[in-house]
Amino acid sequence: MPVPQRPEALRAAVRRLVPLVLAAGIATFAVPAAANPSPTRADVERLGNQVSQLDEQLNQARIEVARRGAALARAERMAALHQQVMTATSQRIGARAAAEYKGAGLSSVLALLSGTDSATVVERVETLDLLAQSDGDLLAAAAVQRQALASAMAEVRRARAAAATEVAAITKRKLALVRKLQGLERIRAQVGEPAPVALPVDLPPARGSAAVAVRVAIAQVGKPYHWASAGPSSFDCSGLTMYAWGKAGVSLPHSSRQQYASVPHVARAALQPGDLVFYGSPIHHVGIYIGGGRMVDAPSSGRTVRVSGIDRSDYVGAGRP
Repeated sequence: MPVPQRPEALRAAVRRLVPLVLAAGIATFAVPAAANPSPTRADVERLGNQVSQLDEQLNQARIEVARRGAALARAERMAALHQQVMTATSQRIGARAAAEYKGAGLSSVLALLSGTDSATVVERVETLDLLAQSDGDLLAAAAVQRQALASAMAEVRRARAAAATEVAAITKRKLALVRKLQGLERIRAQVGEPAPVALPVDLPPARGSAAVAVRVAIAQVGKPYHWASAGPSSFDCSGLTMYAWGKAGVSLPHSSRQQYASVPHVARAALQPGDLVFYGSPIHHVGIYIGGGRMVDAPSSGRTVRVSGIDRSDYVGAGRP
């Protein structure tokens, strides 16, 4: 038979158990706060680079759509021309066949075959054969060519539709990234902006058309970045360099990658004002060198055309329009 415990001993046991029970309850039901680190300047730069890459892809797709559209227009013009030739040939052969059916052809043949000697007759028979063969060959060739052109036009239309679909897909992805970037822009005040780079007062002189390009590029500083824009009120990176060099009389494509492919390359140590400097792998950013280790460029969305240093870890190379 159990021996009853004393009240004092029971109360002491309860006092010892209560803290343990409370600690166990806290350990069981307490949920630690989820970590939610604030975005940093590196996050903004990373997302900006993604937007820049999509901007470049969009520009290239737009160029390809225009190229395929021009090819389609040429194919349609050729098809219309050959259709006219084939229609005229068909009408000529049809008229001849109708004349032969009505009997006019016999008199024509007799007139053609009339001659004073056998040699003349043979030559005229050969002429008839050649005429008939020429009309038949022309009609057959026109039919074959029309079919070939129809196939080519269908292929161009398919390619253009594919490029347009690509543009739409890229635009959709870009808008999603821009929305994310806009969210980061709201906390940019907390993150802080990089210190602005002042325009050097002792820039080396540019020569010839490069001087015009540099002067125009500097005049755009402070204007907003906007993807796929080539001025005059806003720019993306390749739109800025295209605009500046366009004012100097030099045509460049609206694509940093295609600009890199279209200009002679120069070594970094040989950079001169007006040269283009390229970044990214694959290339998705370009600026215009103004001297003193500085460039003018249109960086990722949410910023403006600025003066910045050319020293970046993703530097690819330079070119001289």
